[in-house]
Amino acid sequence: MIHIQNATVAWEGALPDWVRVLAERADELGLKKTAAQVGYSAATITYVIRKKYNAPLDPIETRVRATLMSATVTCPALGELSLAHCLDWREKEKDFQATSSLRTRMLTACRQCPMNATKGS
Repeated sequence: MIHIQNATVAWEGALPDWVRVLAERADELGLKKTAAQVGYSAATITYVIRKKYNAPLDPIETRVRATLMSATVTCPALGELSLAHCLDWREKEKDFQATSSLRTRMLTACRQCPMNATKGS
């Protein structure tokens, strides 16, 4: 319960839902396992929980929502899908290989999608 307590104090009662889930998971599984699930270091997770992270929180929030909160999005090409699946397609876009018509279609869709902060790159 130490992580949720630290988060509640640090965020002064304005604890975002995703930070609460992150802290609860850290209490449940431990910091290292939670960090591995989210794809960030244990130190980064600690800084976020304690509201001491000095970089944009958006990428971490997105990963928490995708991996720990099962968030969904509406994809222009595939319709409703998990945010985790969406992030996987975005990663594939970075190293595009024309291995299938679906992958080519997803390259175009991802580049035009408002959810993709790296669109057009």
